[in-house]
Amino acid sequence: MLTIIPKHQLLVNKLDSIITNICDYCVDKFSTIYAIIVCLFWSLMPIFIHSTENVVFYISGGVIQLIALPAILYRDKRGTEKAEKRAEADHLAIQAEFKMLKTLLNEVHVLVREAHTTHKEVLKLFPKKD
Repeated sequence: MLTIIPKHQLLVNKLDSIITNICDYCVDKFSTIYAIIVCLFWSLMPIFIHSTENVVFYISGGVIQLIALPAILYRDKRGTEKAEKRAEADHLAIQAEFKMLKTLLNEVHVLVREAHTTHKEVLKLFPKKD
């Protein structure tokens, strides 16, 4: 496992922030209908202009596969991490609610027992007449 020297942690955090911002920007731009239209245009361009075939292959191979895909995967990973944190927070909140409800249920149970005992005592005061 890679260990980072504390004095270099600030640089690592800054680089991580820059990379995150770049990936967010790229994914935001690539995940629009306009990006789909541009990609469609680029993929159909060699049909109409035969001399652009190498350029289209270069751009589709280099830009889309080497830049867009890693950016999308990185953002997916961040989204998954956020979802896991949210699920963990929800789980803890539900556990706290469950504990509170369990405590309330125990209190109600005690009150019902006391009411039942009191009811029995009151019935003893008024014996049945046959």
